[in-house]
Amino acid sequence: MEQSARQRSSIASNATVDLEVLDCTVCCHPLKPPVLQCGVGHVICSSCHGKLLDKKRCHLCAMDTEHNRCIAVEHILQSIMMPCPNAGYWCDAKTAYQDSDRHEGYHGGRATEFRRARAFDLQVQEGKRVILRDADSGHLFLVDGAPAGPAGLAGAVLLLEPHAANAKPKFECHVAFHCRATGWRQSSEFPILEHQLCH
Repeated sequence: MEQSARQRSSIASNATVDLEVLDCTVCCHPLKPPVLQCGVGHVICSSCHGKLLDKKRCHLCAMDTEHNRCIAVEHILQSIMMPCPNAGYWCDAKTAYQDSDRHEGYHGGRATEFRRARAFDLQVQEGKRVILRDADSGHLFLVDGAPAGPAGLAGAVLLLEPHAANAKPKFECHVAFHCRATGWRQSSEFPILEHQLCH
């Protein structure tokens, strides 16, 4: 007797998938509905299909074909929930595979690792938050760029702590600012304030 889909899903609720097979074969980003396929089954996101010079020919197998919507792949995409790359640090969000890039961009992408007392370059943009992770201690820092009128950008650096600790760590930031457009330079030193995270 065949198992029903409900019985199978209760038995195998976890599976391993090579996520590259769910990427568009043109732009290499996660496929986003509507997903199109050629007669053989090669898939492409609709926006990339719209940019093809010959829309009546598959870009992979060169077969003359009509591209049709692939509902099955769209259902698979919607069923795969991706943890944030920063899971385990401060973000417990899960998003559908096709929306994972958008969520990652929401808080500046993955945490950038650095080592204490070593200089490193960091680009700060207006409205963009950057997360830094101390490779030795695991502490996380938020760098936030905000407009500051004619001066350009004002930056804030905060220590992210998921829970209160008995011994409060203390950090100082030594920063050298440089604007390529104007040639403006300035150095600054300041203590880093703690920002408590609530779950």
